[in-house]
Amino acid sequence: MPKDYARARTLLGEAAAQGDPAAAYYLGLIYRSGYGIAADPVQAAHWFDVASRADIPAADFMLANAYRDGSGVPRDEARALALYRRAAEHELPEAVQTLAMAYRNGELGLKPDADEFHAQWIETAHALKHPVVAP
Repeated sequence: MPKDYARARTLLGEAAAQGDPAAAYYLGLIYRSGYGIAADPVQAAHWFDVASRADIPAADFMLANAYRDGSGVPRDEARALALYRRAAEHELPEAVQTLAMAYRNGELGLKPDADEFHAQWIETAHALKHPVVAP
């Protein structure tokens, strides 16, 4: 069966308009990656924000990336850090790893902290052993 990205966008848009946060998250992925359309970082960030407000950890992570990079939203390291922390609280391995590296390298407004880096890697190992299923 051929992929029909236009139909997928339509159906996901309808579901997101009815309040389905997973649909909003997947719309964010479509707009971020440009599946069947030109990538649109502003639309991607919008849909990740909608899903993030519904407590979708993967959306928190993607929105954090957008704020870190200034992709579709103004660059805001403090907002990115808060979103990475929220996703990490849900044991999203990518978020825990990103926080660990931020502590190690002194990124996102953090000072290098070897103890926190070590603690975050322990959390990463736990999260990888007990993964949370994304929407």
